[in-house]
Parts: sequence; C-alpha cells; structure tokens
Amino acid sequence: MSNPQSKIIDVWVVEDNDEYRAILVEVVNNAEGMKCPQSFARCEEALAALEVESPPQVVLLDIRLPGMSGIECINPLKALSPATEIIMLTVYEDNDKIFQSICAGASGYLVKKHSADKIAACIREAYDAGAPVGALGCRQ
Repeated sequence: MSNPQSKIIDVWVVEDNDEYRAILVEVVNNAEGMKCPQSFARCEEALAALEVESPPQVVLLDIRLPGMSGIECINPLKALSPATEIIMLTVYEDNDKIFQSICAGASGYLVKKHSADKIAACIREAYDAGAPVGALGCRQ
C-alpha cells in the first residue's frame, strides 16, 4: 500500500513581492494534496536550496525578479531537478516572454490575477499532465 504522504505535491514559490508570495504560499498550503515547504524572493536563493534540499514537484516562478530573471532561472533549475514542473507567473500576457519561458523548459504559465482555486487547479494539472499550463486553460 502506498504512503498517503507520497501523494502530496511539494510546491516552491519564487516571487519577489512579499505580500503576493505569502498569498501564494497560503493558497498552496490550503489546497488539498499540496504543501509549500519553501518560498524565495530570488532565483539565486531557490537554486542554492536545490543544491541541499529535496526538489519540489512544481515551482511557481515569477518572470520579473531582481538579479536573475525567472526565464534565466529555468535552465539551471531544470539542470538541478529535471523532473520539476515549472509554472511561470506573470502579470502580463506577454506572448514573447511566455514563448521564451516555454522554449526554455517551463511547463506553462499562470497569470497572477487568478483565484486561489484556479491556481491550485493549474498546479495539479501541470503535475498530473506535465503539459503546458497555458494549453490547459490557465491563461484566461
């Protein structure tokens, strides 16, 4: 019989806005079958944590960050944890940045204005399907 804890989706959040990062952590921790054991304000912090921590199944990664951008972080993140699904977070529906993110290896993207239920559903879809989140309807 499988351990019920193995069904929990570990989600890390990388978002420089402290208030929004706290909201995302709360959304994940309140969603059934998910937990957010780590959150970071910068990509560099998340990459350093990946060197010593067990990798998450999903990372919510802001595109515009101080220092290394979310797009620049995708390749080193995937090098450290190839199985991790990356969902880019954006306030803009900028097709160029979204395209760059997907080409770099992100699973998809999520516009920040979504409800808590929609964010949780998108995380679940990316984890279950491994398909681009935008293609799964998380853009609208």
